[in-house]
Amino acid sequence: MRKILTHPLMILAACVAGLLTGLYAPDLTDTIKPVGDIFLALLNMCVMPIIICAIISSVGSLFSNTSDGGNIKKMLSLFLGFIAMACLTGLICSLGMFKAFNIGEDLSTTVGSLMVSNDAQGNTPGGLGFQSVIYDISSTDSPVAEEDSGIELFVKQLVAENIFEALSTKSLLQILTFFLLFSIMLKFVEEKSRHLIISVSDAIFEVMQKLIDVIIWFLPLGLWALLANQFKSVNTEFLLALGSFVLMIWVSSLVVLAVSVFFFWTATGLGPLKQAALLKAPIFIALSTRSSFPTLPTALAALEELGLDKGSSNLTVSLGHSLCKYGKSMVFCIGSIYSFYLYNIPLSFMNLASVFVLSILAGMAASGAPSIISRTMISLVLAPLGVPSEAIIIILLTVDPITDPIITLVSTYPNYTVAAMLSPTKGKNLVRDKAESFS
Repeated sequence: MRKILTHPLMILAACVAGLLTGLYAPDLTDTIKPVGDIFLALLNMCVMPIIICAIISSVGSLFSNTSDGGNIKKMLSLFLGFIAMACLTGLICSLGMFKAFNIGEDLSTTVGSLMVSNDAQGNTPGGLGFQSVIYDISSTDSPVAEEDSGIELFVKQLVAENIFEALSTKSLLQILTFFLLFSIMLKFVEEKSRHLIISVSDAIFEVMQKLIDVIIWFLPLGLWALLANQFKSVNTEFLLALGSFVLMIWVSSLVVLAVSVFFFWTATGLGPLKQAALLKAPIFIALSTRSSFPTLPTALAALEELGLDKGSSNLTVSLGHSLCKYGKSMVFCIGSIYSFYLYNIPLSFMNLASVFVLSILAGMAASGAPSIISRTMISLVLAPLGVPSEAIIIILLTVDPITDPIITLVSTYPNYTVAAMLSPTKGKNLVRDKAESFS
């Protein structure tokens, strides 16, 4: 039964049903919305225990063995490399499309007039007004409020005064910092006690994986309800006007995913179609929930099924999902370039370099923030450059229903690739053998 419910055709049918229900049956969408909410809540319920146990088990074991220090350095280097690649892709694709299709001509006039029209009709998402935004577009001399730098904000989010409060509020960076330090300190604990703590963590992790196996039976039903609610909220008029911006995000995302798929292929021998079959559950969960953390349990199970080293992949994917927001950093780059053209501000090499660096920092600062809140953090990139951020925040919120699913996938897939690239050499033959037989 599980194979039938999680078969790609069944999942695809659920996605199509969600699309059609959201667009053409709004009353039914409202009726089934609680089903999607319950499914998402069940997935989120398992996420925090899995992250904590994965960190304790993996980091505790790694730091107990000093010879594994190089693996951690390699992991962090790969994380940074993929973030840099995502940002560069966003910069190159957005600049290339502006130059190739002359998108920047009269951009402020066309987008600004639509904002004024929507504001007059009270038709803006979330009830946000556009009048001050239009003023900012017409005058680049408007004052910009001072913002904390990306580094300062990131540091403030790292340390929890009360770890129990951080757990109750799901302050992911603070939770991550605490349990990373806790796991590192296990190295200095008596060996018997250290092994006991790691064994308990492994046992809890296994229990949560079993629970996920049960929840995943309801994947088609959950996808149907979640996607229906997602497509119900699409503002088609504004999305058509901002089609070029949406296209920039999708093109950049597909390039980043293509690079990730290629490196996963070289590491495991698993081609694109077989990767999609193996990772179908986390892929569809990312696209439907628009959140990276619900994908974690199914992703870890799929990588273990492939034969990757469990400790290494658990640590890599857990840390990557928590810290590395490739998609958000990429979107901050694209949105910043769009803002420069929106306000007719010349782009210099120093501006591009600043956007690149600040987008990486802002993406890390946005770790764990809800989608809507994280979009406002583009101000961390634009404020130091003297560019108003109000207009692009409104635009990001407007296109969110269409762009957020692919952004979420971009923020998760590179972590699977890094896990595959870090798989111990002695396990490569096993992985390749499984890849050959996988279907």
